Amino acid sequence: ALCKNVETNNTYEIILKKDSDKLCLPNEGKHIIYPKSCYLFAQNEYTYDTNNNHEQNIFELNPTELRTKGKIILDENVIKKLKEKNITKINVIININSNIENEENKQPINIKKLNVEINYKSKETEFTFYTKPNSKLKLIPSFDEMKNNKDLIETLLFTTTEKILNVQSECQENSDDLKFIIKSGILIEGKVTPAIKDIKIMAYNKNDNTLITSSLTDEKGKY
Repeated sequence: ALCKNVETNNTYEIILKKDSDKLCLPNEGKHIIYPKSCYLFAQNEYTYDTNNNHEQNIFELNPTELRTKGKIILDENVIKKLKEKNITKINVIININSNIENEENKQPINIKKLNVEINYKSKETEFTFYTKPNSKLKLIPSFDEMKNNKDLIETLLFTTTEKILNVQSECQENSDDLKFIIKSGILIEGKVTPAIKDIKIMAYNKNDNTLITSSLTDEKGKY
């Protein structure tokens, strides 16, 4: 944490240890403490005065949110395709949902939406977000249809369509634990008879039965 002495205006770094009930300062007087960590706290700054009695100087740093890192990886064939089409970036949306369903409509509660811009020159692109401790999340990646080349994204897919993340009390700084891979695929078109709209067509990996992609039929029954 950064610590500023109000009287001398000197600023220095101090170490705040987890579960510690002691605070070591280089000199006496009133100080403003600015926590610096992968956690977010209720306040951006805290005041500590060595001239006050012990009861007045007690303050607790209870994290309200913690940082989580992930990454998106481009397959070599995708990078090659981007270069051939002279496309410099892909825009990805990651919906972060609570894995607890809304009692009214039985749908996952959307917590936040991340917009990630991927440059083809970078095989790996990291993303970061903050979430509450002790929560269970479902992350679902998709391509931004408004910002991407339509012909391109029709032939791209995520090898993992969703990730379940159990957040405890520690920051998750290893992006390898939360990664999505974009690969190049082939476009398959079909039709259901009789023509019914909004039938969900799902494609699974035949080896491990994981969902690869899904699509909805249009008013003509096509997908």
